Amino acid sequence: MKEIGYKNHYQVLNAKDYGIPQERKRVFVVSVLNNLNFKFPTPYKNVPDIKDYIDHKVDFERYKLSDNEMHKTRRGRVGKRTAKTLTTSPNQVIYYNGKLRKLTAKEHWLLMGFDESDYNRVLHDNIKESHLYKLAGNSIVVQVLEAIFEEVLKMIKDDALCQQ
Repeated sequence: MKEIGYKNHYQVLNAKDYGIPQERKRVFVVSVLNNLNFKFPTPYKNVPDIKDYIDHKVDFERYKLSDNEMHKTRRGRVGKRTAKTLTTSPNQVIYYNGKLRKLTAKEHWLLMGFDESDYNRVLHDNIKESHLYKLAGNSIVVQVLEAIFEEVLKMIKDDALCQQ
């Protein structure tokens, strides 16, 4: 990239720093022309609570842990205020109303920054629940991308003002 006039900027960003209660650290790389000044977005101050993202009317029996899963669940791996990194499988566990249960596919989508209408739209396509978990787990948190794109737009506007 250097040879063709670009500079690479990289940084580890965590979803919980951009308004989503999920501990999800990822490396982001933005390549810009050498003469442009790019800065990654500043983290937000407030992290919402995971309770704002969970379904309070979920069928507990459907998402409860088996005895085997209960034994495998270690302290510290259970989401309390923030979720641990979501993966492509439904193994994320939360402690809610005095019980442990798995997160639903919908909760995975919400914790990736999608809104309920996004989730409902894919439900109409008759996608299997297991595939919904995969789609969410392989995604990038929407709010992190939005924050990066906002910085890219600021950089472009600043460059346009400098050229006037």
